[in-house]
Amino acid sequence: MAYLTKDDQQRIDTMIENLRMKTGLSFPEGNLVELAKALGVEVFESKFIKHDNINGFLEYPKKSTESPKIFLNKERPAARKKFTLAHELGHYILHRDKKRKFRVDTVDYSIDDEETREETEANYFAASLLVPEEKLRSILALSKGNLDVAAEYFGVSKPVIENRIKWIKANQ
Repeated sequence: MAYLTKDDQQRIDTMIENLRMKTGLSFPEGNLVELAKALGVEVFESKFIKHDNINGFLEYPKKSTESPKIFLNKERPAARKKFTLAHELGHYILHRDKKRKFRVDTVDYSIDDEETREETEANYFAASLLVPEEKLRSILALSKGNLDVAAEYFGVSKPVIENRIKWIKANQ
């Protein structure tokens, strides 16, 4: 199973903080499409007729004059699209040197290989970007630990909140 060490998590957290400082955007207040635009990434919503099981993907430019593009499955709920966009931005920021080809989402997280590690890093990036630790702690304190309230506040699914809490506890 792909595991992120404290050092891995701190490296990604530092990258997120640098993004916040560079762009002036923070979340949940900020707009992810604006963040993508600030990074030079175009975002599109499309129907994935032949591959409806895909939530989204990152397409690297074929020419140096083109921008990278993220495509989101427009049939997904808003919270899913938000997480997918953050996840794909994570790949762009963390793994752009690898420029992996398009693939169908069939990651087996029980396997410890490079692809699974990259997916785990992108998931961590997305959850950490969308659900900052201090804001999460505040919302949970105000709501007496209600994860549904936290999910609604951050505009993400309850499993994102649950995973974020697990990562925070693992990093302590």
